[in-house]
Amino acid sequence: YPRANQLQVSNDAASWQTFAEGKGTGTATRIAFAPVRAKFVRITETSTTENAPPWTIQRLKLFEPAGKAAPAR
Repeated sequence: YPRANQLQVSNDAASWQTFAEGKGTGTATRIAFAPVRAKFVRITETSTTENAPPWTIQRLKLFEPAGKAAPAR
């Protein structure tokens, strides 16, 4: 698992803003952060252990703040 990671957001996939950083402590990693609006989310591993096997994201859940209505389509 990644020992540290960085979460970034973008609205155009060209300009990225870091909005959260986290540390992994096991197979499941949870990172809480303030709400942000974005079209794209990028997660980058920033630290690992020597000879660690590759890691993957098997499930990603993103939630909007409680009390917010979904936008009309």
